Amino acid sequence: MAISVMAFLLKPAADRKAAGITVSDLVIKSDNGTEIGKLPSKYFHTNLHHCSDVGRLAFLDAQQRINKINSIARTMMEDGGSVSCIVELLEDPEDAKLNLKPELDGVKRTAVDCRKECEDVKKKFEYWHRVIIHLSQTALDLRAEKASAQKNLHTARERGGKAQDELDCLFSLPPIEEPSYYDELDTAQRLAGPMTSAPKLNRGYIANFGTAWLGIKSKVSRDEDQEYEEAHRAKHERKYQQIIDKERERREAQRKLAEEEVNDARVREATILGQIEQAVKDLSLEEDKLVDAKASLVKASSDLKRLGNHELGLVMKKVDVFLETIERNVQGGSDGNNVSINLGKTSKKRVLEAALQIQGRFSVISDISSAYVKISNTCIREAINRIREAINRMELLSKVDGFDWETKREEFSQWCLEAIDQIHCISKDTSDHIGETMQNRIQMLEQRAIEAAEEAAEDE
Repeated sequence: MAISVMAFLLKPAADRKAAGITVSDLVIKSDNGTEIGKLPSKYFHTNLHHCSDVGRLAFLDAQQRINKINSIARTMMEDGGSVSCIVELLEDPEDAKLNLKPELDGVKRTAVDCRKECEDVKKKFEYWHRVIIHLSQTALDLRAEKASAQKNLHTARERGGKAQDELDCLFSLPPIEEPSYYDELDTAQRLAGPMTSAPKLNRGYIANFGTAWLGIKSKVSRDEDQEYEEAHRAKHERKYQQIIDKERERREAQRKLAEEEVNDARVREATILGQIEQAVKDLSLEEDKLVDAKASLVKASSDLKRLGNHELGLVMKKVDVFLETIERNVQGGSDGNNVSINLGKTSKKRVLEAALQIQGRFSVISDISSAYVKISNTCIREAINRIREAINRMELLSKVDGFDWETKREEFSQWCLEAIDQIHCISKDTSDHIGETMQNRIQMLEQRAIEAAEEAAEDE
């Protein structure tokens, strides 16, 4: 039934990604909203350890209490026990009038004590069931968060797509042509201003007087004036060229800057998209693991609920049937003289059958509980220690590269598989033992029924 639930708790508890998952509500509540417990931590993997510990303690407590019930049942069946005493009293009506009612009252008190023990066991398993359900809800909450994250991712991708379309549109435009030299020269002339005439060359008072009044200019003077004007024109042309070169350098710098910004934007876009894709992939993997854990927890919770409501209920039902079998045949009033004995050989057989069923049911549950405790004392105890060791290593593992982490995780996953195999082997051995024990009890029941039938035939 619920034997494998502890093994299923191992993998999600030791998984690296589970370490960052938190539980929104730490309070464990009953159906009516009453607080019945509290989780020890907000972290999911720590609470998985707590869940495993709660189950282990529930099994230990169940073993102790059910062993007590089993001991009571065996004592009732032994020679001199309550059942034997009642059967002997039924053989002597006079003795039954005096002692049968106290014996029946003692059996009833024992049944009440057994019922209380069963209810206490049931409460422990119900609390474990509540913890499992509470943790399984975390998986559902994570799925809702994942859906919201996927929606936000879809929106971000749409914005990124629009930005990419705009970028592609810009790149699809024809390139800006470089202006012609004459356009550049015209721009430079506008920026530098029109070229002024060269100031007159000062050659001295006599030379200037002759040139001004007589109009006489020597060839040397004419050559000097021409060189002076050419130098003045070259100065302006160099100024124009400097302006043109600066404009070209500015445009080239802007072009390179734009290209670098575009390249950087593309790199950032690719990096962010890669991180988002990886985050979604990790989230999907974690969701799958938590969904698997949730499925295991839900199955275990239903098994535990059935264990509490069905198996333990059957125990007390058998006790009630046993008492009703006797009370149907023994009617006692307030006056001991009014007790009538109607229990014949066939009724005795039914009493023995009911008693054997009680003992058999208690013994089966004791065997199951012993199997749970055996698992707790072997596989699970070692597993819990190794889980805690794995958690201590998580901080160190988070600092190594992915290859080393995968190797370490594979090693631990292999151990988990081995632990699960051990649990299944113990479960199978226990089931075989229970089947053998039940077969022996059935043979005992058949033998008792045959003996009772033979005695009834002899009386007839």
